[in-house]
Amino acid sequence: MQARTHARLAAIAIALAVAVTASLVRLSGTDVDFVAFHVAGQALLAGHAERLYDLTWTTLAQAPLAAHPYPWLYAPAWALPFVPFAMLPY
Repeated sequence: MQARTHARLAAIAIALAVAVTASLVRLSGTDVDFVAFHVAGQALLAGHAERLYDLTWTTLAQAPLAAHPYPWLYAPAWALPFVPFAMLPY
C-alpha cells in the first residue's frame, strides 16, 4: 500500500515538472529561456540556492548555453522541479 502511494506521488511530481516546463519554456529566436531553469536546478543540485539571484554567477553559468542570460525571477521553490533536469546534459 505504501509503495503504491509513493508511486502515485512520484507520478504526480513528474507530471507537475512536465507541466511547469511546458508552460514556462518559450522560444526566443535560437535561444531558449529554459536555460534559466536548467541552471537554477544545477545551483540547487550543488547546494547553492543563494546563487539563484546572483547575476554574476547566473551570467557565467549560462554563458556556454545561451546568447544572453536569463535571470531567475521566481521563488527558490520553483527551482525544485528542475533539479532532475539539471542532472541531464543541456
